[in-house]
Amino acid sequence: MLLKATDNRSSFPAMDETDPEYWPTQLREIFAAIGAAMVDTRLTPDTLKSVRLPNDEFTICHVSAEKAGWKRGHYRISMAGGQWTFRPGILEKLSREAVKRYSTPRRPPDSDTTMPRK
Repeated sequence: MLLKATDNRSSFPAMDETDPEYWPTQLREIFAAIGAAMVDTRLTPDTLKSVRLPNDEFTICHVSAEKAGWKRGHYRISMAGGQWTFRPGILEKLSREAVKRYSTPRRPPDSDTTMPRK
C-alpha cells in the first residue's frame, strides 16, 4: 500500500500582519502600551511620550515623511531582537487590538463592590 503525501498547510489559518498574534511577544507588549497611552485618541508622535513599560529596552520614534522620502511618515520600533517600521494606521490598529487582548481591565478607584453605597 502506498501512502500519498498531502499538503496540510491549507488547514492552518493565514496569519495577518494586522493581528497582534502575528508579532513577537515583546512587540505585543509594546503595542498594548501604545494602545493604553492612546486611550480614546488617535495615534500621534506626542502619544509616544507617555508609553511606559517596566523593561524599557526599546525605542519608538516617528520618522517624518520628508526625512524618510516617503509619501507619509511612519513609526519605527527598535529593540535587541530587531527593528520594525509601521505605517501610522497599522500601528494604531495593532495597538488598539493589543490593549483589548493583553491588558488587564482596571477598576476605577471608587468602584469598591464589597461595600454598598449610600
